[in-house]
Amino acid sequence: MDIRVECEEGAFKLRSCGIFVKDGKMLVDRARKFDGHIVLGGHVMVGESSRAAIIREAKEEMGITVEVEKLVCINENIFPLANSDKVAHEMTFYYLLSTEKLPEDNYEFTEVDHGVEITHKYNWVDLREFEENNVRPNWIAKMILDNKENYYYLSDQTKNYE
Repeated sequence: MDIRVECEEGAFKLRSCGIFVKDGKMLVDRARKFDGHIVLGGHVMVGESSRAAIIREAKEEMGITVEVEKLVCINENIFPLANSDKVAHEMTFYYLLSTEKLPEDNYEFTEVDHGVEITHKYNWVDLREFEENNVRPNWIAKMILDNKENYYYLSDQTKNYE
């Protein structure tokens, strides 16, 4: 079971994401809910570490076995839920990943998630072109270019929590 808590005020989720960086580019997935890109990732399950979660997600969403190199960032993301007065609150662990089978070019993989086929369309985006390619989160490129580690990043879009 995914770590998700819902209450009158909104929802909380615990997530884990993975980053592949090579030659100044990052591997990203074409987003399905907006015109842009996202990084590999998903929910952490009850009893599962965030490290184990991203290893599982890579297997499910890319069909590859990965190694976790290091924790790069912990992101606390607070934002209003669409068409609602409720708030979403996410904690996401971002890990730098490596693998022997990383694709050199654009790459597609279809997973079956709870009986639904989802096709992931991966491609390499230059870290300096994240904004033009609408990669979310866009701040992660600067963090990697600045070579920061164990970096905490607060994304508060509600302005209610400072």
